[in-house]
Amino acid sequence: TPGKHPEAGVVFGTTLGGLTPLLELDRQALTEGPRAADPMLFPSAGASAPGCQISVTLGMQAFNTTLSNGQTSGLDAIQYAAHFIQRERAEMVLAGAVEEISSDTFRACSNGRLLAGSRPGSSEEMLPFDARRSGFLLGEGAAVFVLENLEHATKRNATIWAEFTGYGFSFAPSLKTRLNAATTAMETAMRSARLPASAI
Repeated sequence: TPGKHPEAGVVFGTTLGGLTPLLELDRQALTEGPRAADPMLFPSAGASAPGCQISVTLGMQAFNTTLSNGQTSGLDAIQYAAHFIQRERAEMVLAGAVEEISSDTFRACSNGRLLAGSRPGSSEEMLPFDARRSGFLLGEGAAVFVLENLEHATKRNATIWAEFTGYGFSFAPSLKTRLNAATTAMETAMRSARLPASAI
């Protein structure tokens, strides 16, 4: 609820969030001059806009961070939030991700032949672990999780859906190593959580 929440923070992951108003702001400034640019576009422009607007609206005062790590931004935001709670720098964190799609991003990705089906004879399906993989699909959406320490959750009588116990990630520079990277990420997460594979 709106107010002042010194114990609460916000962390959002995004790569393209806020890009459309930023491009419109730039268009106005470049074509008509800086004085003609609509100042009302500025609060929504840039990757940090979603997290900042939530933080200001709800009065979250512990911290406000935006991560832009590509496809893992949302998952990284959850890990980031958990670390702040574990280090007692916040009791509760809104952690999530937001992405938008626009004609500009679609055109840029298509021209760069990054999208599935953008190369002649390639499949338009998203096949991340398939030898026929030719790119990705663009989409948009948002999701937010409430992470908090047990004492804070119990005090507000919250329904607890899950416990954060571990995290793992891995980088795959090529298609040949992608499946190995996914396996490595899962194994790292289980080791971090001190769980055997049989517990999953």
